[in-house]
Amino acid sequence: IETNKEKSFCYMVSIPDPHGPDTVRAPYDTMYAEQTYRQPASAKKPDEGLPSWGTKQQGNFNMSKYYGMVRCIDDNLGKIIDALRERAILQRTIIVFTSDHGDLRGEHHRHNKGVPYEASTRVPFLMHFPGKVNAGTVINEALTSVDFLPTIMSMMGQKTAGREEGRDVSTLFTTGK
Repeated sequence: IETNKEKSFCYMVSIPDPHGPDTVRAPYDTMYAEQTYRQPASAKKPDEGLPSWGTKQQGNFNMSKYYGMVRCIDDNLGKIIDALRERAILQRTIIVFTSDHGDLRGEHHRHNKGVPYEASTRVPFLMHFPGKVNAGTVINEALTSVDFLPTIMSMMGQKTAGREEGRDVSTLFTTGK
């Protein structure tokens, strides 16, 4: 950030967590160890009528290390934002926070992903884009990761090669409609 603060730059920070096997460094590994976690309501639904892919799994669904991983990400993303703010470039910076998939984490008494339950497919998508996206804008339409490139490039006023898949949904972000 310091090296490129005077010019346009793009960084992609790929964070593998939160992800199994649920390990995280100190102090995050014990931050939430004393908390009590309740099973999600969907885990208590009866087995009858479930499709074969929906059968319940056994296992420990302790969330303490998972929450530790999330907190570690939050703290480190905060350091990046602070660095942008300290160099007076935050207001001309686009920040996108997203994921490649959801995780069941005990929903439907399952642990990972790979089944068509909502918790497995829903992902976060947060965008900071001063002057383009109003704070608090909520998009209630299904989008997919292939929409990312044409949308962001359009919002930046840049042309794409025109051969990519996906839709330019920039209007959803800039107008909320």
